[in-house]
Amino acid sequence: MVRNYERWTREKVIERIKEMNSLEINILSLKDSTEFDRFVVSAGRKHFGSWGDSVISAGFPYKKRPK
Repeated sequence: MVRNYERWTREKVIERIKEMNSLEINILSLKDSTEFDRFVVSAGRKHFGSWGDSVISAGFPYKKRPK
């Protein structure tokens, strides 16, 4: 079986986050973002360290919750 996996780059992650925002997906919500596109969330974590850092890199404000 051959699987076609999307190769995510930092640029593709940022592009997808901007696209999700334009579709009015709540990109500040990890839950909503994951429900819409779990693959970009996973790629964002891989390339930027966290979903929040991915959102910030795409140019959006993101406040991390205190632990």
